[in-house]
Amino acid sequence: MTAQTSRYKLTYPTGSDLVSAAPSQLQTMAESIESALGMVDDRQTDEAVKPVVRPTLAQLADVAGVAGQTGYVTADTTTANNGPYYYNGAAWVKYADQPTIDDLLQPVTLQFSHVDYDIQYSAYKAGRLVMCFVKATRTGGSWDMSAWTATQICAIPDELRPAVYDINFPGVDNTATAAPVTGFILGASSISLRAYRAVQHFKGAWTHGLLTWVTK
Repeated sequence: MTAQTSRYKLTYPTGSDLVSAAPSQLQTMAESIESALGMVDDRQTDEAVKPVVRPTLAQLADVAGVAGQTGYVTADTTTANNGPYYYNGAAWVKYADQPTIDDLLQPVTLQFSHVDYDIQYSAYKAGRLVMCFVKATRTGGSWDMSAWTATQICAIPDELRPAVYDINFPGVDNTATAAPVTGFILGASSISLRAYRAVQHFKGAWTHGLLTWVTK
């Protein structure tokens, strides 16, 4: 049985095939149909690609996908193995799904406090990376800040202290100047509000910014 269909290579008998060879011919035909159905199921042909869905990661790993193809593990006994994957040409690699992202990005607590400022912040940590949005609003009387004056507004706990420090982060403020002139400086164990040139930080003046750093 040497004849085949052009697309899925299904075998079929020809006039020269003997009746006595029918069992092996039917087996060859059945195997070619099963192979074709497998390709259609996983769309591992040049014509189309669709997701491969398997109950376990081990079963998905047995499938030789097409580069860029999506796969799903639905019922692995190891919960972390479940979810979407893509085939990189050599192996199935897991996408970072929302639960994974949520596990990576965790809120952290920093100790912001200042007698003359109301301070609001949101801080998160992903691995060794810390991201902190902070807004400091002046509640005390006006302060004539000279250039490079700084006042501490946060003590950083030991486990979140930066590997590299003395870094300035320009802020956005409402000091009514042509450009923001206040911001923040990240120290070895603290965060301070800083003026980059002489400015009056009047009552109600605010400065906000985003600080990022890598912990030790």
